[in-house]
Amino acid sequence: GINAEYGAIATLTTTNQSTSGLTLKIYLLDTVTGSVLHKVHHLSAQGPIKMVMSDHWLVYEYWNSKSHRFEISVLELYYANDNWIWKSGNVFSSYTSNKKLNVLQQTYVFGSEIQSMGVTITSRGITPKQLIFGLVTSQVVAIDKALFDPRRPMKENFTADAKEEGLIPYSTKITYPLLSVISYNKTLLGIQHIESFPTAIESTSQILAYGHDMMFTRVQPAKAYDMLLEGFHYQVVLGTILFLLVAALITKSLARKKELSKVWA
Repeated sequence: GINAEYGAIATLTTTNQSTSGLTLKIYLLDTVTGSVLHKVHHLSAQGPIKMVMSDHWLVYEYWNSKSHRFEISVLELYYANDNWIWKSGNVFSSYTSNKKLNVLQQTYVFGSEIQSMGVTITSRGITPKQLIFGLVTSQVVAIDKALFDPRRPMKENFTADAKEEGLIPYSTKITYPLLSVISYNKTLLGIQHIESFPTAIESTSQILAYGHDMMFTRVQPAKAYDMLLEGFHYQVVLGTILFLLVAALITKSLARKKELSKVWA
């Protein structure tokens, strides 16, 4: 897996190369050694910059002053030629590791400024993740991480293998349905922080969004795949089990009587 000590910082610097005079630079760092693992830059970019990092990926938003739009970029980190195998007593160290990183990047257009970012956390980390955005429109939305996958192929290059893997054809603009608005019809002002907490149920994550207002809710990125529905017919299942149990006992008794009859015949 990717080193948990990796982090990211963003800087806005003045440069003659940018028409707006500002360039956004993103640095991926090893926070143990302080070394720069990877860096990218965006010309004609302005803040505020919002970002969130989880697992092996980084998502961040900025204002493109040349195109006059908000853009979201995603970086995903992979180890190149990873042949490192864990063995008992084998400890990973940032000081001794010579692994090289492959970094994939993709950029999308987003229709709103983001005030705060978060990501869902579950107890086992099995459930697909969702990104939680607090928007300046006073809404909180949950969007599948799958939409922010730098491996998304262009439509003309979309293959059966990509579909089987669950990839989505690339689209320049990120859109989301109204059901993604987890704040519903409530107006939440000044959401500056978003925290996520796991629950005992793997499919469910708890979200706390707070600032001027506060909201606490739960989300299920892959629906309730490990829970029975409220309308589940427990009586039918119990009745079926009892019926099969009685049928098995009766069948066993009849088989025993048949064997006795054969012996005494």
